[in-house]
Amino acid sequence: MPDRKLNVLELGSGRGGLTRFLAKKLIEIDRLEKITALNVSDKENEMNVERAKREGIPENQFEVINVDFDNLRYEGETFDLIFSNDAFMHSSDQGKLFKYLASITKKDGIFVFSDIIEDPNVDK
Repeated sequence: MPDRKLNVLELGSGRGGLTRFLAKKLIEIDRLEKITALNVSDKENEMNVERAKREGIPENQFEVINVDFDNLRYEGETFDLIFSNDAFMHSSDQGKLFKYLASITKKDGIFVFSDIIEDPNVDK
């Protein structure tokens, strides 16, 4: 990834621990433009914002948005890094979501995720 400040997106940020950790690390090396945490829980979002303030993460570089995965509205090639941990199961159409995420990831960007994938036909 080129040496530039990064625009980062986390989908399903929960209470925001990973988002804040990454924000602080990128700020330390002067590589953070902005990090956006998406989550549908008002309580968790409020906790994330409050902890970010306490941890000294600048508001202009840290954003928490309450939105579900089916209502994302970003322009193409917006983010250098998109990441998510066990959250895509909350989307009503994972295929459509993956195509959309590919479109908003910059050409030299990175998309990292883990998720619970279960096939009802597989013997546990």
